[in-house]
Amino acid sequence: MKSIYRRLIIILLILGLSIVFSACVKKSPPPLRTELLPVDGNPFVSFRILLKVGSAHDPIGKEGLCYLTLSMLANGGSQTLSYKEIQNKFYPMAASLRVQVDKEMSVFTGTIHIDNLEKYYQILKEMLLNPGFREEDFIRLKTNQLNFLEKTLVNNMDEQFGQEILNLMLYEDHPYGHHEAGTVESVRKLTLEDVKNFYRTHFVQGNIIIGLAGGYPADFPDKVVADFSQLPEGETPQLQLPPPRQPQGLEIMIAEKKTPATAISMGFPIQITKADDDFFALWIAQAHFGEHRQHLSWLFQKIREERGQNYG
Repeated sequence: MKSIYRRLIIILLILGLSIVFSACVKKSPPPLRTELLPVDGNPFVSFRILLKVGSAHDPIGKEGLCYLTLSMLANGGSQTLSYKEIQNKFYPMAASLRVQVDKEMSVFTGTIHIDNLEKYYQILKEMLLNPGFREEDFIRLKTNQLNFLEKTLVNNMDEQFGQEILNLMLYEDHPYGHHEAGTVESVRKLTLEDVKNFYRTHFVQGNIIIGLAGGYPADFPDKVVADFSQLPEGETPQLQLPPPRQPQGLEIMIAEKKTPATAISMGFPIQITKADDDFFALWIAQAHFGEHRQHLSWLFQKIREERGQNYG
C-alpha cells in the first residue's frame, strides 16, 4: 500500500512540475506575415498591407478612433514630409496610398509603376512606420470625419444611410454597432493623444500582413519585411464578440426625408462565418437569389429587368 502511495505522490509531483514549467514558458510573439505573388514582366507593383484591427476595436466612448488614426497614416504627413509635400511627390508618379477600415480589419492599398517603386516605397514606409501626427493634419481629418457623419452620410447617401440604420438595429450595444467613422458625439471628443496611443497599441508586428504582387525585384520583399520588423512585437487579442440581439418579431425604423426615392434595407443577424460548413452553400444560394448586379439572379430579373428598380 505504501508503494502505491509513493507512486501517486511521484506522479503528482511530476504533473505539478509540468504545469509549472508550461506556465513559465514564454510564448513567442507572432511573426510578421507576408503574402507574395510575383509576376515576371508585370510593370506594376501592388501593395496590400492588412492590419488585423478595425472599428470594433474602438474603445467605448471613442468610436471612430481606429478610422481617424489610420486616416492620419494614409492622409497625413510623416515625420520627414508634410502631407502637402507627399502629395507633390506622389502626383508625378500617379501614386496614392488609400485605407479602408472595416469592423475587424483595415487595409492600406497602393499601386505603383516599377520605375517608381523605390521612390514610392520610401514615402509609404515613412508614412506608416514614422507618422508625423501633426496637429494640422489631425484637425483637418477630424473635421472631414465629422462632416461625413453630420452632412454627407445623412444628406447625400440615402442608401448607405438606410444600411447604417439597419446596422444599428442589428448590433445594438455590440462592438459592430456603430459606423466605422464613429458617431458625431464620440468623434468630437477624440484627441491627438488618443490617436497616438491607438497607433502605439495596435500597429505592431503580429497585427500586420503584407501583401505584394507584380513585377517587383526578387529581394524587395526581404527589404519590406526588414523595415516593418522595426515595429514593436506583439498582437491585439482576438475579439470575443457577444451574440447580436435577435429581433422580436417584425421591427421597423423609418427615417423621414424629403427625397424623390426611398431606400429600404432589411435583414437579420446569423451566426454563420466562413469557418462554418454552411457558409459556401449560403453563398451559392445568395448568388442564385439576388447577388448584386448579377444578371442571372432571380431578384435581378424580377426587380431590375421587369420593373426597372434598384436593389443590392
